[in-house]
Amino acid sequence: MGKYKSYDTDSYHQRKPKSISKEKALDKAMYYCSRAEHCTHEVIDKLTSWGLDDQESIDEIIKRLKKEQFIDDSRYASSYIREKIIYNRWGKIKITMHLRVKKIKEDIYSPLLDDFDDETYRKNLDYILEKKWPSIKGKDMYERKQKLIRFATARGYEFDIVVQHIEKNGLLEGKSTEKPVS
Repeated sequence: MGKYKSYDTDSYHQRKPKSISKEKALDKAMYYCSRAEHCTHEVIDKLTSWGLDDQESIDEIIKRLKKEQFIDDSRYASSYIREKIIYNRWGKIKITMHLRVKKIKEDIYSPLLDDFDDETYRKNLDYILEKKWPSIKGKDMYERKQKLIRFATARGYEFDIVVQHIEKNGLLEGKSTEKPVS
């Protein structure tokens, strides 16, 4: 045998985290929330991963974090939406799905999405379509258009807005990257 200790990989990866005291978990959660904006669901997952099993303790910690404004789901949703629209250039559908996964209530994020500047949203759509168009390959314009629509809807933009935008801006006319045969 070698000098390295061998581990049973199944038991090694399935180990439960050591139990943590409620006070220690609160301190760690306060530090965790002070470093970046987090939603309630993320903090609950983190507390569980640290080994805090008691649901009553988790609820008390979450209540205290909310009271002291370490956690605020509407503040989180607002910054998340702004970040994803401006920096990642995501559409509203993709943002909505990600917020649902994080268990943010619809009544929190829906007004925030509705209030966001439509001009920025449309400029982002224009930017990603213009940037993607030259790299799309296909047999004909129809196939290329379908790929472009699929790309934009995968980014979370609404189908009808994408199609309307492509047709309104004449993205497909005169912008073929296929070389003419001479």
